[in-house]
Order: sequence, then C-alpha cells, then structure tokens
Amino acid sequence: MHYIGHQQRYAGFMQALDERYAALYATPAQECLENEDRAADAVHALLQEHRDIVGIYHFSTGADAIARLLEKLGLSDRLIFITHELTPHRAELLKSGVIDLVLDQNPMLEARTALSTLSHHLGRAPAPLDGPLIPLSVHTRETV
Repeated sequence: MHYIGHQQRYAGFMQALDERYAALYATPAQECLENEDRAADAVHALLQEHRDIVGIYHFSTGADAIARLLEKLGLSDRLIFITHELTPHRAELLKSGVIDLVLDQNPMLEARTALSTLSHHLGRAPAPLDGPLIPLSVHTRETV
C-alpha cells in the first residue's frame, strides 16, 4: 500500500462502493508486499473468516495465485473477481469465468510514456509521448 497507484486504486474502489453499493461493505485492504503467495493466503484467510464475501477486488501482485485458490475451493462461480492488467493467462481466466473483470492500463504504454518523459526531461528527446493519461480498458469474457 506504499505505492501511490495502489492507494489510488483502493480509494477509487472504496468511493465507488460507498456511492453505488451502500448495502455492501469491504474488509480492510490486505498488505501482501507484492508477493503472490501472500496474496492467496490473505484471500484464503478472509474467505474463512467472512463466509458472506461476494467478491474480490485485487489490485496488486497475485491475481493468478488467487484464481488458482478460487478454483481449488470451488468458489470461482460464486464470487466476483476483479483484478488488473490483462495478460494472456488472465485472458484465459476471463474466458473460463474464474476472473470476471480485468482493468488494464497497458503497462507497455505506461513504460514507454515514462521513458519518453524522462528522456525529454533530460534533454535527450524533443518531446514526450502524448500523456500523461494512460487510457483504461475494461475486459470481460465477452471482450477477449
């Protein structure tokens, strides 16, 4: 949660939840230190503690491990699972219904834009790529 991007994702999620889904509540965000196994372990502990969980919003490392956990527990049909960054494996998990929604900010474009901006700042490029806003894409099983 020390990353500004993670803080912003969490704050945006909480704001949307408060504004649009007042009947739902969220457990506190779990710090997993960008570790996939810790993410799956944290989700497993929450699922055991809160039997009424209806969905998971995951915004860090570990989506694939969480997907494996949901499949192993037989919960992928019962829970809504939202995560970030569309990878080939996550596209397959979307198609199969294990993941329900992927928010993608095009990490390659983010990296190119950052390098272009830095090169411009250091006087090594004439102008940065258009930005700084990176478009957000929303993917479901119907769009992959």
